[in-house]
Amino acid sequence: MNKKMVLIGTCAFLLGAAATASAGPVIKEIKAQINYGITMTLNGKTFAPQDAKGNDIKPITYQGTTYVPLRSVSEAFGIPVNYDGKNLKITLGEQDAETDVIKSGLYDKYPRDGYASLDIEALSVNGQSFKSGFIATPESRYTASYIQLLTNKQYAKLKFKVAVASDRTYNIFVKDAKTDVVYKEILNADSSQIYQIEADILAADKLKIEVIATTGEFGAKTKVVIGDIMAK
Repeated sequence: MNKKMVLIGTCAFLLGAAATASAGPVIKEIKAQINYGITMTLNGKTFAPQDAKGNDIKPITYQGTTYVPLRSVSEAFGIPVNYDGKNLKITLGEQDAETDVIKSGLYDKYPRDGYASLDIEALSVNGQSFKSGFIATPESRYTASYIQLLTNKQYAKLKFKVAVASDRTYNIFVKDAKTDVVYKEILNADSSQIYQIEADILAADKLKIEVIATTGEFGAKTKVVIGDIMAK
């Protein structure tokens, strides 16, 4: 018999979501087997699916079909998974709505050489205003100002705008904060335009937006606004 492999996500133990009494009518009890004999490889390397607590999750077999955990496998491919328990809906990849990262507090509260802000006046540069953002103030050439975003593997894309308010030039990077993998970069950004950035972030757990001055002397006035940082 040829067996099919299916990603399963509706079972509570696979998604880490609790089933409620109101969901009872749409849940059918089945008899399945945990299949300890199946091993998995991902891009040529041994892969062991795990839950949020780091416990191994074994595939299950039901009526000739093998089911593997949706969240663990999808995130291994860089695809975020979100579960809406109220509406019993699973979303893979981009979410339906954008999330303002700064307004939602999804950032490390101790950025380097800069600060998060909701002050529209402080976030205004060259006639462009932002509702929220990170104001980077790197002190000298080749020093980095950065903020870390707590995306928690929930988002597929990140977008924001960059406005330079000084006569320096800057390199801006969107990185994985844990691995330093660069998702997007702008080199030698200056005050001549507003830059619009969109990056595929592959279900990253934590991101870093890094601003590095490439010209100018120590102590010179600097300001770069990373505005309206939205995750989806």
